[in-house]
Amino acid sequence: MNGSILSIEADRIFFLEHEGWSFTLSLALFFVSTAIIGLVGWKLTQLVDRLADRTGIGEALAGAVFLGASTSLPGIVTSVTTAWGGHAEFAVSHALGGIAIQTAFLAIADMTYRHANLEHAAASSANLMNGVLLMSMLSLILLAIVGPDFSLWNVHPVTPCVVAIYIFGLRLVHHSHVEPLWSPKVTPHTKPDEPEAGNCHENLQKLLMAFIA
Repeated sequence: MNGSILSIEADRIFFLEHEGWSFTLSLALFFVSTAIIGLVGWKLTQLVDRLADRTGIGEALAGAVFLGASTSLPGIVTSVTTAWGGHAEFAVSHALGGIAIQTAFLAIADMTYRHANLEHAAASSANLMNGVLLMSMLSLILLAIVGPDFSLWNVHPVTPCVVAIYIFGLRLVHHSHVEPLWSPKVTPHTKPDEPEAGNCHENLQKLLMAFIA
């Protein structure tokens, strides 16, 4: 009860501090923030591309690990803190909803890629394995939701399995990039993952420090 009162009071104070903001100012701040995120995202994509070439892990795995982790960090913190606060449904719905909306945004990304449809241009065994990995992890989570209420020390047995499958899946993604057992039909619109010569000799420590920064 005390926590609810404090939360309401904090929300009221926040509103009072910002009620002087005009709609125009709020809209301007929104567009400025969007522009900053877009610029940083573009720079980050270039940096991750160089990391993929330098480490040799491929763009599919680098995008899943480096870009996925960095752009999902706010969502990870939100889900963890929400679960810590006792809001189980919010934590699960936020994580699953985030995956759904990011997948839906592929439609917008497809519209901005002018050479061909995005899925055709990015066809590779590594991206195929990324999709299989995502479906496998989501299937486990759904099984845990509809399955019997069983846990060990308040942790569902599926939880460590999800982490283990993610790590194992990343190894499969890397293996499918190095030694693919399937390859898409190459057309003039297919964009193969070919490392740029200059990126392969960059200082790896400097690239990692730039990514962390």
